[in-house]
Amino acid sequence: MRASPNALKLYYYLDVCGHIYSGPLYKINRKTYNDYLLIYVEKGCMDFVNEEIPGQIGPGQAFLMNCHAQHSYSTPVDTEFWYVHFDHHDMESFYQHIKETSGIVCTFSNNSLILDPLKLLVSHLKYQKQFSESWMSRQIYAIITSFLVEQDNAQQNLRIEHKLITQVMEYIEAHYPEDLSLDKLAAQYGVSQHYLSHLFKRCTGQSPYDYIILTRLNRAKQLLASTERSVFDIAYDVGYSSDTGFINSFTKKIGISPRKFRLYYNS
Repeated sequence: MRASPNALKLYYYLDVCGHIYSGPLYKINRKTYNDYLLIYVEKGCMDFVNEEIPGQIGPGQAFLMNCHAQHSYSTPVDTEFWYVHFDHHDMESFYQHIKETSGIVCTFSNNSLILDPLKLLVSHLKYQKQFSESWMSRQIYAIITSFLVEQDNAQQNLRIEHKLITQVMEYIEAHYPEDLSLDKLAAQYGVSQHYLSHLFKRCTGQSPYDYIILTRLNRAKQLLASTERSVFDIAYDVGYSSDTGFINSFTKKIGISPRKFRLYYNS
């Protein structure tokens, strides 16, 4: 659509937008379209080449494309997507900022962040006869900045996750002699067992159970090396219900028995 002189100077202005169901034969290949393009895939997937760099997005993902340069995009399977062609007098600088800050591909944990303003924009142009350029600029700005908002949300979530795992690790290190289990740890921090297990493994590379065992065995090694206490006493002190279970676990994880470890360390 044709933008007014004021829109060209002041606003994010719209060229065209829409909602498309495409098939495997859908492909666009252009030298230029003289604007910027944002596409959000709701179902299926889309291949693209932007500034000579190839990429692909799937459901819940979007990409921002510089259509002032040669570009292409296609759908190898049946795909549903939303798109908006737009521009702004200083969009090149904003595009570079997004490219360097969040990247031109974004995976949305909250799809409404981008999908709501996209749907509003497409619906408005489809059903309204009067077009407010300032309103459209606001929707386009919300669509573009959703990349940066999602990045901020992801970083905040990462900080929260790392804080939780640090707290769980500190709790294990303070309570390792006790009867610890995944369900008790999850209840302690008000999260599900599945979430805690998955998050702990992603952050540390090991399960909560393995970390409990490692903490107990590390303490056992200290006691074996620095005291003359019996293996039986050490087993119970570090949280094992029997010396047999302790010896088997120690031998499996450390590679030698507790007795041989003591002899080797003190030799």
